[in-house]
Amino acid sequence: MKPRVLRSCLAMTAASLICGVIAAQELSPATYDRLRERIDVTPDELRWQQVSWLSFWDGVVAAQRQDQPIFYWIYFGDPRGGC
Repeated sequence: MKPRVLRSCLAMTAASLICGVIAAQELSPATYDRLRERIDVTPDELRWQQVSWLSFWDGVVAAQRQDQPIFYWIYFGDPRGGC
């Protein structure tokens, strides 16, 4: 691994650990409500469920009918790559 990349990874790891220690709080009724507000899923985050998804073949047929191209993206493995 290159020294520059190694330094960057170490810096990000250290920052994550420091932020995790600072953000740790004891659970109480007051902190529970704030934490639940941050964790709960909002309706805006569920909008993807309202999309009328098609099967691959139904998409092909619909694209041909409308004379439109198809963007088909498939990826195996972790999309974040290796770090």
